[in-house]
Amino acid sequence: AARHGPHGAVAHSVPVSPVDPGVPESFEELVAAHREWRAAWEPHGARRVAEDELRRLQAQRRDAERCRAAYERRKRIEEEKERERARKERELRRREKERAAAARYEARWGALLESLAAGTETESEKEAAGQREKLGFRDVPWPMVSQPRAPEDVRPDKVTAFVLSAVHPGETPREKIRNALKRWHPDRFGRLWSRVREEEREAIEEGVGIVARCLSDLLERESQ
Repeated sequence: AARHGPHGAVAHSVPVSPVDPGVPESFEELVAAHREWRAAWEPHGARRVAEDELRRLQAQRRDAERCRAAYERRKRIEEEKERERARKERELRRREKERAAAARYEARWGALLESLAAGTETESEKEAAGQREKLGFRDVPWPMVSQPRAPEDVRPDKVTAFVLSAVHPGETPREKIRNALKRWHPDRFGRLWSRVREEEREAIEEGVGIVARCLSDLLERESQ
């Protein structure tokens, strides 16, 4: 609508532009808009934070699993080394024990055969020497690492292991067995019966029979 100015001129009124609906007109509207924005965008931000945290935890877990796997590998390697070291030590002790037992075995057989070959001058001296040197079961040098206390302790598996050991003479198992049979065949061992105590004779005969049968079976298997 027109209106007259102070000097009579006609002045037109300027229309007021409507307020932009995207711009709050008051502080209260600004607060309300901010709350709406937070309500709309906070879930997205929280989810992003959660996803980032999940990725971080997953990466941390993968790192921990890699470290654990590396530790387990090192542990297995160290345990295997320790088992191998222990096995070698056991093998070394076993061989040392075998060598010591073989040395005692040969020394006792040598002394026994030497005493048989030496003889004495008179019958009375022979009788006196025989009384002093009569053999009991435990005086016989049995072909085993650990000497038996009774016939039931003479086991074929232990005789076999002892006779076929690398510490005994003979390049092949057959040679080792034949060398042992030179002592343990009943006909060869018979030269010692005069030295055996009568009360021990049965036990010694049983032990000699076990050894002889074991060696004969071994020789037969080697001949096949």
